[in-house]
Amino acid sequence: MKKRPTEARIEPLEMKHAPFIQRYASDPAIAATTHVPHPLPENFGKESVRWAVRLRDEGSGSIYAVYNDETFVGLCGVRINEERPNLFYWIGKPFWGHGHGTAGAFAVLKRVFSEQGYPLIAARSLAANLASIRILEKCGFQYESSEEYEPGTLNWYVLKQDDFNRIVQTREMRR
Repeated sequence: MKKRPTEARIEPLEMKHAPFIQRYASDPAIAATTHVPHPLPENFGKESVRWAVRLRDEGSGSIYAVYNDETFVGLCGVRINEERPNLFYWIGKPFWGHGHGTAGAFAVLKRVFSEQGYPLIAARSLAANLASIRILEKCGFQYESSEEYEPGTLNWYVLKQDDFNRIVQTREMRR
């Protein structure tokens, strides 16, 4: 029997998410694979929410809390950066390996493509972060280019809205 994909519920970031962000983002494993600093400033959770609200108000980003059922598992969002929207995400380490990253990214992409109408969304991942690359591939992203980055090679990926829509249709037909 084929395993059903994990489903995610997303909601716009609010201050109620700040303690969860603070708790899970403080893990050094998150800093090793993202732009989250380590050690984490003690107000990072609250500042992350303020930043997300500011981006939303300016129309330059949509950042969401990712939930599995009623459990906060991480963040996922799209930010306009370098004149094109960029997907980013992190999932708390206790929730790694259960499909929450893919489910959260898929839910955010579905919402942002339908509400914002972007023709494409870019994403980047450290070349050594195979789990992140797998999330991008499962969502339909295609490799675009690489650049050297501290602490390693950074790969860029791109997803066209038409390609994503085909993936959504295929997933819905399988249900």
